[in-house]
Amino acid sequence: MRWSVLLRWSLSLLIALPLAALLLFPSLWRCLTIRYASGFTAQTEANRTLYISQDASPRQREVLLAHFDQASDRINQFWGKSAGRALLIYCPTQAQYAQYCSGGEGAGCSLGMPWGASFLVLGPDGNNVDVMAHELCHDELFARLGWFTIKREVPQWFNEGLALMVDYRFTTATNSAAVRFLEYDAQWNYRAHGPAGLSPQFVPELSSLETTRDFFYGDYSRVMLAYLTAGREVSRWMATAGSDALTRLLADLETGKSFADAYQYAHKKKSPAQPPAGPKTVH
Repeated sequence: MRWSVLLRWSLSLLIALPLAALLLFPSLWRCLTIRYASGFTAQTEANRTLYISQDASPRQREVLLAHFDQASDRINQFWGKSAGRALLIYCPTQAQYAQYCSGGEGAGCSLGMPWGASFLVLGPDGNNVDVMAHELCHDELFARLGWFTIKREVPQWFNEGLALMVDYRFTTATNSAAVRFLEYDAQWNYRAHGPAGLSPQFVPELSSLETTRDFFYGDYSRVMLAYLTAGREVSRWMATAGSDALTRLLADLETGKSFADAYQYAHKKKSPAQPPAGPKTVH
């Protein structure tokens, strides 16, 4: 009798939780049912389905597809081969963007489901090569590791820092991790310490940027510094650990190794080398 009651409660909970999530986050439901939305037109590009709002002008649509091709090229160069399959949703107006990306903040957002479905939502400012490449990079990591590992092991600073390796809004368009580190380091020092002679303002540690909530907490200046901290650390790591460090890291995470151990191990497996010039990163 006790087991039958427990089973009924468990089944009810399994049904209630997803329904509650959909009620609390209507934007998620809209993404999940995008294929039935009458206001969007589906188009396949590079084995990925794009849902483009019918509010987009012919020019916006043309630019979107050109930017998507360029962003996809960056992803292929960085990852070797694309594994991401997220549905891309383009909303050319802020009002529509807020319906598919909760809160309507930023130029784009990524959504991943425990069962593997994923979505990339682009707003009015998301019709941009850097924004697309950034969001597509999130999807590549999600496709390779899955929702559970991303949520349990991968800190947000690494997820964002990795996406900045294909996003050139803050650095020169270069494939050199060492050059990228020096540029991030210079920007980080300026934002963290201010002009020469002034006392330090706010210096974030990586441990304070582990969750999505912590990473995006605060005003614009703090979030910008969080991005620079993430880009600075990941570019430093890639410059010193080597071009195959990411491959080694993913392989170790897939075998169940913790992120902290895999991150350090991927670095140690490379022959000793001089790190890029500049102060040590903050841990």
